Amino acid sequence: MLHQSCRQLKAIQIEYPNTEIFTNFLGLLSTPQPYWSTDLAAFQNLQSLTLNQIGGNLRAWQAHIVKILLQSPTLKELSLSLCAMAIYVGHFASIYDVLYFDRLCDSYAKAGGAPLKLRSLKCGQAMMPMSLASLVKLTDLQYLEEADICNRNVAFRGEEIHSFYPTGQFTVNNISSGIAYEAFGPKHSPNLRRLSIHRYGPDVGGLLFTIADDKVHSRRLALCVGGLGAPNSTDPAAFFTPNPGRRGLHMQLRMFAVEVSRRRLEDLILSEALGTGRPSILDMIASSTADSLEGLAVHMLDEPGHEWATKFLRMSVLESALGKLPRLTQLLFNPFVADKLGQHMSPGVVFAAHRLAAAGPALAYIGMYRQFWRVNRHPSDGSPFQLEALEEKEWREVELFEMASWNYDHPE
Repeated sequence: MLHQSCRQLKAIQIEYPNTEIFTNFLGLLSTPQPYWSTDLAAFQNLQSLTLNQIGGNLRAWQAHIVKILLQSPTLKELSLSLCAMAIYVGHFASIYDVLYFDRLCDSYAKAGGAPLKLRSLKCGQAMMPMSLASLVKLTDLQYLEEADICNRNVAFRGEEIHSFYPTGQFTVNNISSGIAYEAFGPKHSPNLRRLSIHRYGPDVGGLLFTIADDKVHSRRLALCVGGLGAPNSTDPAAFFTPNPGRRGLHMQLRMFAVEVSRRRLEDLILSEALGTGRPSILDMIASSTADSLEGLAVHMLDEPGHEWATKFLRMSVLESALGKLPRLTQLLFNPFVADKLGQHMSPGVVFAAHRLAAAGPALAYIGMYRQFWRVNRHPSDGSPFQLEALEEKEWREVELFEMASWNYDHPE
């Protein structure tokens, strides 16, 4: 019925309910009819397709997605993810394994599909590109402008089905998730402008140094890496600090979104404030990216609470760094912490946002503790600027805010 009423539909976005579904006596998923009944292959020439939290018969879904793609050879945006329950049941029924997405790519090519020219590819839960050879059968990476890789471990009810990075092994230099990260480097994806990787690992670090080696490429790139700077992972300062023994000296980026350990960031900030000569990570980023950085997001892990956060907001280090970033228009700090904290700190956060707006002459958007503002630099009352609160539909249209929103939508 939908197809008959909307024959010219160009975009489909379906977020299936992330609920547990009963299994039958054979251990196969038994899903309500509406979950699977829509024949999306009836639509032709789609430009955008989003199918998230796919459940039910994963083997049938794989074939169905291939049919949809064959009907839309000019597709520009693709986002896919599987629901945890389907992964769990499919795994033990030998239907799902970590090569599920690769087999989908291979099946598409085998069915006669020519490589798409995707501008945006979002590989959600359990939809990982493990093989570059398979991925290029699905899409010509020369056209790719945005990639989002949800490389978190696949688990259901606390039971891991596949672990890309075993807990506590971030420091092992040769550990590899097997994900084809090289596909998203400058060699294969030269026109990439936005790259989000949900979890840091040593092989992700290798990709970052490869990106840093190509200054022309990196200066166009907005980069978001979850867990970079967390305990036992690489200090993000390593990518912005001169070191003769490393590649990628002075990484230059268009936008940078990173999670950092509260203790590590606190130590760096305090050492700067105390004049010990140890620069803060913010100053390292500023000195490396001063003439390229347009957006900066810092999410602090292990949030210590109201008292410490208030002290941080009153420090001058962040304001000092902003003064060294003349092109910075978008700023995020701890935007997606608990609602209770955000509400409790509201007056202090608004005050801090005013200070940051004053320190960053080019800032147009600021987000802090689930509060988001547009900076009006030409208010009618003659003041230097005004902060205008943004609703969710508005802040999600700001590039950096939307890019970092997986922290908000899919917390660990």
